[in-house]
Amino acid sequence: MMNRAYNELYAARKSNADYVNKLIGLGAVIVGKTKMSAFASAEELTDQWIDYHCPFNPRGDKYQTPSCSSTGAGASLAGYSWLDHSIGTDTSGSMRLPAAFNDLFGLRTFYGIASRQGIVPSCNEFDTVGTLHRSLKDAKHLTAATLDVPDSSRFPKRLLYPLDIFPQADSDQQAMTESFIKIVESFLGIERTPISIMRTWESNPPEEAQGKSLQEFMEMSAVWPMYYDTYHTFDAFRAEYLAKFGKEAYVGPYMRKRWGIAIPFTKKEGAQAVAKMKIFRTWFETNVMGQDSETVTDAVMIMPFGSASPKYRDESNNLPSIVGSFSVFYLPAVLQLPTLIIPIGQKPYNSRISGLEEHLPIFSSFMGAKGTDLMLINLAEAALKCAKWPTEVLTGRRDFSNWR
Repeated sequence: MMNRAYNELYAARKSNADYVNKLIGLGAVIVGKTKMSAFASAEELTDQWIDYHCPFNPRGDKYQTPSCSSTGAGASLAGYSWLDHSIGTDTSGSMRLPAAFNDLFGLRTFYGIASRQGIVPSCNEFDTVGTLHRSLKDAKHLTAATLDVPDSSRFPKRLLYPLDIFPQADSDQQAMTESFIKIVESFLGIERTPISIMRTWESNPPEEAQGKSLQEFMEMSAVWPMYYDTYHTFDAFRAEYLAKFGKEAYVGPYMRKRWGIAIPFTKKEGAQAVAKMKIFRTWFETNVMGQDSETVTDAVMIMPFGSASPKYRDESNNLPSIVGSFSVFYLPAVLQLPTLIIPIGQKPYNSRISGLEEHLPIFSSFMGAKGTDLMLINLAEAALKCAKWPTEVLTGRRDFSNWR
């Protein structure tokens, strides 16, 4: 768990997680365990990585953040051509963020499609297997081999454009996203469908909402189980460490703050939040996007992701604060839906580290209904190939060489 006290207390495990055993059974060679932030948290380098040193992001000036949680999974795959895939879990962005900051394709799988046995939980309601890849071909290969989902190349004729999230604040990022949306529109032979999830809720709310807006109804629904589970998962660790060593287990400033926020949260509040999320999921599937017998999903939602601004590893970071349940990070987790992160371009910036013009990745993402993991990969690959856009990124500083 990237915490020295945890390593003092517990010996190395002698068994693999189920998903790792499945890979080994299929002939995969597991090279090693990559570094993550402590307790798979969102702590940022470098001032929050206290016990162990954060990996380096090989992109751009090599001093940009490789992001948090599954940090090493992203940094290693972006740097070493002899690695084919990286695996981990995604809770509220633990694979999607490293994909974006290390310029990779990343898949948050459909919740429950892969066994979580042997994985240390972060939030039982959100945790799911995640994978990182340098190409959509690789993504399809691993996904088809390990997940029991339809390998569909029949695509829906609705491309949802959520007005609650778009447009993005960075004009260059929004412009690149617009270019990407247009190639998807052209490939599917349709125009996007602008939709406001919040306004759709207002016009047709579930009875359980009792007149509350979506934001009022959801409010802390994602936060309560997330923080409750992240704290209480390690109750035994804290107690056993104190009993054995006669002192409190040390954790870094990020986790101290996060656990401190979580202490007042009750199991009852967590259960109420889970119930609200289930109501929202049912409503969303009926009113926004649901399953389809022919195309697996009746729509694909396009969503922004990542940042187009430099984030240097020598900058100071804020301690955690509560983020609302309705965000690009929480929404796929709350809905428990598969989400594919897609590199779509690069933005130049003048690096204060190298003194040169470097490049930051720009991303978009697809979210589909249950079981669309492979379909989303097929759609992204087909649309990008049709427009002669890359379906593979390189290792090292420049993900797309001189393209775009």
